[in-house]
Amino acid sequence: MWCCNYLCMKGSWVSKIHNNITCPSQAFVNWLYYHNTHFLGIFTCIILITMRNTLLEPVRHIIRWYFNQRPAQILAGAGKGIKWYPNASLLGFWRGSFESPKQVAIVESLAPGKVFYDLGANVGFYSVIASRLVGNTGKVVAFEPDPRNLTWLEKHKQINNFSNLVLMPFAVGNKEGFGRFMMELHPCLSHLSEEEGEGNVQIRKIDNLIAEGLIPPANIIKIDIEGGAYDAVLGAEQMIRKHHPIIFLAIDTDQDFVCMDLLKTWGYNFTSFFKGEFRGDYQGE
Repeated sequence: MWCCNYLCMKGSWVSKIHNNITCPSQAFVNWLYYHNTHFLGIFTCIILITMRNTLLEPVRHIIRWYFNQRPAQILAGAGKGIKWYPNASLLGFWRGSFESPKQVAIVESLAPGKVFYDLGANVGFYSVIASRLVGNTGKVVAFEPDPRNLTWLEKHKQINNFSNLVLMPFAVGNKEGFGRFMMELHPCLSHLSEEEGEGNVQIRKIDNLIAEGLIPPANIIKIDIEGGAYDAVLGAEQMIRKHHPIIFLAIDTDQDFVCMDLLKTWGYNFTSFFKGEFRGDYQGE
């Protein structure tokens, strides 16, 4: 019988681990309990737990495979009802609980016909939310250089039939060319790096993309690119100073504060709405 039981007398320090240990044989644990073989009981339970987890590993693989193949729906938040692959990244995306205050802030700024830039789109959480809100008359431009994220981003676009979502598979900066890219263990943290990196990625200037007619100017920009905001903003200076989009800036490194200071010289005022997250509105130079 799969259940829990105390391994020693009430009040003993061993009882404190009761809520963290399960044992498949109550009779055996009771025998150990009455014979006060505390350490032997703990050791035996740990072995049994390990064996059980090993036996369940194939089941976990089947569940992961199932989630890989079949989309679900985001359960709550601004993206509730949007089709989503739960295994794409953080479970908070699927649950809809990820950065709830930021979801609310961005949603309040979006409306049909708006153009939303997602700098550091990751697997597309904010991109698909924005795509639904701006509608067919709007546009979402998702910038994401990490190929692991791009795969899921493309899947989320396709299963939701978001034709207004444009994928840009490169980094943004203040130059044209290629740069070293640090692919972190978790794709959420990957970033451009001058000193280290596992490969090169293409870097584009937003102003050039607009001049080439590839994307329209933005009304709202979300920037969360692990310290690369300063270069990204410099590469979009003409657009920002002409069209004055709302800017949601995530502070990932001290360099992002330098970016904020630059935008202030261009007439922006920033307010904090969430830990490490700021909204910038143009107030006039």
